[in-house]
Amino acid sequence: VEMPLAIYSIELWGDLEAELEADWHYRRQGMTVVTDDEKLIPALVQRVKNEQSLGLGIELVRGSDLHELVAGLSPRILAGSHCPTDGHADPLSTINAFVGAAQRLGARTKWHCPLESLVVETDRIAAVKTSGGTIGCRYAILAAGYWSRSIAAAVGVDLPFVYFPLQMM
Repeated sequence: VEMPLAIYSIELWGDLEAELEADWHYRRQGMTVVTDDEKLIPALVQRVKNEQSLGLGIELVRGSDLHELVAGLSPRILAGSHCPTDGHADPLSTINAFVGAAQRLGARTKWHCPLESLVVETDRIAAVKTSGGTIGCRYAILAAGYWSRSIAAAVGVDLPFVYFPLQMM
């Protein structure tokens, strides 16, 4: 569902540090997802085909090609998908960059006051109730990750999040 947005954002990430006037240590070094389970390879192949059909530059890599691509893999690793345009950044620095840019444009931020509920009037969020009081607003950004689903559900919005833990190295 998020793949069109992810593809669109690939080029945006490269310029955001300059635009937001901050270094969040963004590096585009690619990502490789691997498996050592022969039974999972068909699902991996299908995922690569699906993502390619949406326009993502991703490829299936096997055997010695995979081991040349990712040094130090266990000899048990059989196949993987590789997307050279994937990147990573320091999460806290990234958040601080966006918050700083928003503040320079007039956004107000409040810290150490957990959300208690959203106040909805005439089909829009009118305020945010926090442990530090109620804050009226014209706009609110819900950026609570997986927990956004339960927060949105409290005001009748169904966000289709699925919890899917990953192991990375």
